[in-house]
Amino acid sequence: MEWQPATVEAVKTIIERDLKACDSKQVAVFEKYSVEPYSAPILRFGKMESVVVIARRRDEVIYWEDVEGGFNCSAIGPDGHVLEHLCNQDELRLALNNWLEGEGSITEVWVFTGARSSPSTLASFPGGVFSSIGLAENWIKLHSLSGTLTLYRVDAGAYDWALAKGGFKPNKPHHYTPEFIGQFSDGDHHYHYESGERVA
Repeated sequence: MEWQPATVEAVKTIIERDLKACDSKQVAVFEKYSVEPYSAPILRFGKMESVVVIARRRDEVIYWEDVEGGFNCSAIGPDGHVLEHLCNQDELRLALNNWLEGEGSITEVWVFTGARSSPSTLASFPGGVFSSIGLAENWIKLHSLSGTLTLYRVDAGAYDWALAKGGFKPNKPHHYTPEFIGQFSDGDHHYHYESGERVA
């Protein structure tokens, strides 16, 4: 049988089933952030497809990944694209736990670093730190800025985070040096801007 993407109605049935296994705290988080389920675009293995979003907290969503059959958490772009294609097969209660642990605190920040007009050996310092990509891009557009916007996790070094998540594997001697580790930039969410507009 040819695979077909899950419908919104089918996902509603899954939500109803999974909520029965949730405890009171998980249900409270769901009720606080749940949205009417809707289809949202996602880039999956180089092909633009869709998933069903069921909850949103600031610039993060929980969506049903119908290929793997589970709920996943992801950042969402200003254009409504789900940014992370994950393959977790989590029940709803497990996805909600990701938000429950960070409830009431900021766990991620977006850091903007302006582009230099000429090469320099001087360190580049951030021009702004934001709790959401939406706030960051509004500010970038307001001032017609050029530079990069990168997602960082609070209380975690970018180098250590990338190692833990498998996003980087050291394979050269200098990858273990203090200079390399101190300058390492987490690249799982990293966007470039020119004159206020995202270009990559």
